[in-house]
Amino acid sequence: MRVSIVSTLHGHCGIAQYTGHFVDALRKSGVDAATIAEETWQANTPWYPLKILAQINRTKPDVVHIQHEYLLFGKGEYGALLIPLLLLLKVFHRAVILTLHSVISITTLTPSFFEEYTRRKSLATLKRIGVLALTKLLVSLSGRVIVHTHSAKQVLIHEYKVPSRKISVISHPSAVVRENHKPAEKITFVLFAGFVKPSKGIESLIQAMKEVHQNHPHVKLRISGEVSNHNPASSKYRDSLQELAKGLGISELIEFDFRFLPEREFEQTISSASIVVLPYVDQVHGESGVLWKVASFGKPVVVSKVPKFANMVQDNETALFFPPGDEASLAACIEMLLTNRWLAARIGRNLRKLAAGKTWKTAAQKMNLLYAYESKRPWSLYGSLREMLTWHGNMNEDEPLDLLNQFDKTRRNETVGLEMNEFDDRPSLNGRRRLINEPILAS
Repeated sequence: MRVSIVSTLHGHCGIAQYTGHFVDALRKSGVDAATIAEETWQANTPWYPLKILAQINRTKPDVVHIQHEYLLFGKGEYGALLIPLLLLLKVFHRAVILTLHSVISITTLTPSFFEEYTRRKSLATLKRIGVLALTKLLVSLSGRVIVHTHSAKQVLIHEYKVPSRKISVISHPSAVVRENHKPAEKITFVLFAGFVKPSKGIESLIQAMKEVHQNHPHVKLRISGEVSNHNPASSKYRDSLQELAKGLGISELIEFDFRFLPEREFEQTISSASIVVLPYVDQVHGESGVLWKVASFGKPVVVSKVPKFANMVQDNETALFFPPGDEASLAACIEMLLTNRWLAARIGRNLRKLAAGKTWKTAAQKMNLLYAYESKRPWSLYGSLREMLTWHGNMNEDEPLDLLNQFDKTRRNETVGLEMNEFDDRPSLNGRRRLINEPILAS
């Protein structure tokens, strides 16, 4: 099986890191996987579809697998140039699989959403129509769509009217599970790690730390991550975070490190933390690679109750939830983990165990099944065009045999003591007990 993976590979972004691990796992599973990355095409240029197509026609793969994230291939009209590429791939009879790393609910497409990503609220209605049309066309012209969560699949089915039989769910794999080294520093660090942009909600963490410091003066905060180059508001946001810390009088408690960290240094940063906080405020459906990286170290985490995390972890079992933007609830969660070592250790252990079941090897095996199926399926330009025009009716048509569900059933039968559904992104740990004050963590 020969597969061409269209993605970034060397850039400072999560998709590049994902693709690197994914391609390695595919090759180990016996797939002849090759990347079509930045050395072939360049984002925000009008000719990148032709360069990608030329490379595909040279290598003649059985399947073309495109990794998609909004703004990955360019802003505005440049991102939309994926549509003619997909049409040309149809003409050349290429099987196409599309992985949507993020799925945006229609209700999320508000003027404030576009202000964050385009700097302007103006023409929000036209931009909303553009995002809807782009997403609909992308999935219609692809043979199969991969998403990371079941909630993302439901958004595609009910809001974008995509046939359910066309969508498969494969969780974002976790990193290699590592030993949970004790923090090297004597100072207790609360850590935020990941790209810095407004949707990460870091200001609520800074505000919460002022309250935490009153009861735990030895605790410090480390904010580690590069400013996102895909988001025009991120540089201004970075400056506002430093100004906020200064205004609250807690600058000496916070270490800002706005570098892109190589993987090994990033792991050392996670290893030095006592607690990891991911206070995102966006409502995008997908999964967080940072959370799975943290999980591999067995660190206790506090996360906001947004769709991304609600599909990955369970409150009081593998994380503590707080309402997004609620710094008082966030402070309460951090203090609970600082004072209740048993709870912190149990959450870390459960999270690490959850991560151990989500391996790159398993993801590669599932993709092998889909590659084999899609490479033999007849293509239909008429079917794609009909699907593009469908915005009503029953999209939950009878599906063919779900190969991935069969794969998971077989794997569960072969695994003794598995405590979670490998194909369901939400853990099914038993014996859940309420250990936190319900009003504090209510959504």
